[in-house]
Amino acid sequence: MARQLYSSVLIIGFVGPLGSGCSFIAHGLQDQLGDRAHYYKLSKYLREIAKCQGISDPTTEQLQDIGNELRHKKGLSVLAEMCIDQIRGEVRKAPTTWADDHVVIIDSIRNEGEVRYLRSFPNFYLFSVFAHYEERRRRIVGPDRDLKKEEDFQRADERDQREDHAYGQQVASCNYLSDATIDNNETFPTRSKKQKRRLLCIRIEDDYVSLTIAAAFPHVEIQDRRPTTQETLMTAAYAVSKKSNCLNRHVGAVIAFVPKEKPAHARDATAAPPFRIISSGYNEVPVGNTPCAYSGEGKCYRDFLQEQHARRWKNCPNCGQPITQKMKCSECGETVETISRKCTTRECQKIPMFDYTCPGCKIKVFTHFLTGGKKTPTRMLDMCKALHAEENALLGMPSFYQPAAEGQLVLFTTTFPCNLCANKIVGAGIRKVVFAEPYPMQEARQVLSEGGVEIVQFEGIKSRAYFKLFA
Repeated sequence: MARQLYSSVLIIGFVGPLGSGCSFIAHGLQDQLGDRAHYYKLSKYLREIAKCQGISDPTTEQLQDIGNELRHKKGLSVLAEMCIDQIRGEVRKAPTTWADDHVVIIDSIRNEGEVRYLRSFPNFYLFSVFAHYEERRRRIVGPDRDLKKEEDFQRADERDQREDHAYGQQVASCNYLSDATIDNNETFPTRSKKQKRRLLCIRIEDDYVSLTIAAAFPHVEIQDRRPTTQETLMTAAYAVSKKSNCLNRHVGAVIAFVPKEKPAHARDATAAPPFRIISSGYNEVPVGNTPCAYSGEGKCYRDFLQEQHARRWKNCPNCGQPITQKMKCSECGETVETISRKCTTRECQKIPMFDYTCPGCKIKVFTHFLTGGKKTPTRMLDMCKALHAEENALLGMPSFYQPAAEGQLVLFTTTFPCNLCANKIVGAGIRKVVFAEPYPMQEARQVLSEGGVEIVQFEGIKSRAYFKLFA
């Protein structure tokens, strides 16, 4: 088994934001699979380090700090490597407790480097667990819990999702790299916690784990299932997104007529009602225009405008103290005289740079005040040269098309629509939006909700694993 670890072992990783229930599901799946499952949690190694430092009960923030420091010193994949080393040691010591069809469950993945390392194993699959913000907050905020107040949760959650340096918390990026997404909102309100987990994990085993087992171990007889309509149309949206020339993100959208059908994951011998793709689109500049990658600036036009604006800043907008430098590289320490999201030195090109922190008021100046920054109310979307994926899909939709009464027009998009696209979606008569990657724009959600558009986060096998698992 030790010799065959790379080729034969099935590894299922779990990632998800704070309170999503990754560990809840991972432990439940371990119980569901019984002796075939071997459970590991990456944060266990951080707790061991904390204990050596004299911290017996570390907080979320302390664990985040320890993880960042460890990745900075020993590499982005260090926690995943420690886990695999432990597995190899256990296999050598007790090889009879392992079999070729056993499943390794790795919980608490938090950085892209961990995902990239585990991708070296051909039978590695990453499951992303999601739950609504309000539900996640309800689960982990309270006077007897680590996070006492909502402000504590908000701060920890923002840090957990995405930090500015490569060795930081990157849950949002890991979610993007996942092979399947799982809905862990309250599905069984009248059941006990133990019953909820059992019912949820039975569904996860039937709909997702069984597919990975069938792909990894062809000799194991597993009841097959075909992809759902959501899985097929979201894969089409991801396929379309690959056409984009955008330097920041590739987004795809598909508009389809979807008849009324049975629940998405129902196993049934009868055929599902056929859907029809009406239109598709991806984010791209209008016909005849030059994409940013081939323009004179050679960078995203919005980033270029930000740099031009930043060059005119001489003082901190908050306290008035002179700005002596702009950004600093998290790897080599190089500073630049203008805003730059990535380091430009040859040694560590593309490494994210630290935002300039004012020495007077300790505020990250550009994040909080520069137009388009993370903490500012605008994202400069109106200055983007490209038409968004949803816009191109709506423009390609026949104006004469009228859906039949037994179905509806559904827009499938790889990223949550922005505010501008939400206005157009409502105006075009789309009745449902299914999105894969969340986008932090509450105004867009409000526009869609008030316009009578149903908003659904995608659940199922994603495009990365679609053709491998549905071979």
